[in-house]
Amino acid sequence: MMRRLLLFLCIFHLAICRRTKRLYLMDTDFALFKLEHHQFSIYAEERDNLVYQIESNNFSSANILAYPSKQIVGKLQHHAYGKEIEVAVEVFDNQTQRWQKGEMVYTPLGWLNDKVDIEWNGQALKYIRQPDEVSGAFFKPPDTVLAELQCLSHRRRAEYEVEIYSNEIPDPAYLLFIAALTEIIRPSGKGK
Repeated sequence: MMRRLLLFLCIFHLAICRRTKRLYLMDTDFALFKLEHHQFSIYAEERDNLVYQIESNNFSSANILAYPSKQIVGKLQHHAYGKEIEVAVEVFDNQTQRWQKGEMVYTPLGWLNDKVDIEWNGQALKYIRQPDEVSGAFFKPPDTVLAELQCLSHRRRAEYEVEIYSNEIPDPAYLLFIAALTEIIRPSGKGK
């Protein structure tokens, strides 16, 4: 009886902790960081509700715009140092009226063992990728899941679902990190 109660409490705790606060669908037609101008369109739950768009005009930077205002709410820049890739992200915080900064460092360690470290405003985070090399989760050590990414389609028009469980990091920061993971890091990895 006590085991069943303990099991129930553990499952209830997991269900409460991982309750989705926000759900986004991300679509792209082309690679974001190529010669042409490409973009991600980001919808809130339904494909008829565009809330953000990530655009890039060159090889090393991108902006995220809030819709319908088309105001820039975040910026991304990336640099490669040998095999290591560093991605710098800035997001405007409406509450403090300041830009918040973070960085993601990708280090290839071998097949399916890549390391993705994230620092957001002094807080250390991790991104753990699934075997498909795209899907994964953002963690606050030791084991708090902040957000998850699920690849819905690998076709020319890539589609992703993003579930955010926490308000600790602004949504545009997650979305920019995901753009980097899917468009910069994954294509430059082994076998790509």
